[in-house]
Amino acid sequence: MAATVEPTRSYFYSYHAKALGLAGDGELVAKELALARQLDPADPTPALYSALQLQQEGRYNEAIHELTASLRLNDHRQVYRSRFLLDQDRAVRSSNLATVYQNNGMAELAVRQATRAVEDDYSNASAHLFLANSFNALRDPRQISLR
Repeated sequence: MAATVEPTRSYFYSYHAKALGLAGDGELVAKELALARQLDPADPTPALYSALQLQQEGRYNEAIHELTASLRLNDHRQVYRSRFLLDQDRAVRSSNLATVYQNNGMAELAVRQATRAVEDDYSNASAHLFLANSFNALRDPRQISLR
């Protein structure tokens, strides 16, 4: 008997993978996220959690690729989520992408991505904080005078 694909089932696998990632079981994370992608290829959540796992493992280029894919898929959830919630989701994805850029020494790209996160969800305090930290990383410490 073939299983019917139900978009919300993909979330179960994604959230289970997130929990496994917090527990430190990277191998099972990959399996759960693969199942989530198989059930709903248009769901951006598995790509987001995959990117966070890859970032934790220090695989930054792959994390950037996954976050970019997650951003591209974000609006595919508009049947299930309001525009407001989709904008919040996009802000979270943009903030995470900015974090990966900053960790890789790409400070200018981090500022641009953090700016997008603030534009997508102006009420997101984390996005504002990350934008401020991204600007701070651009400062030249030799130009600061302490009096």
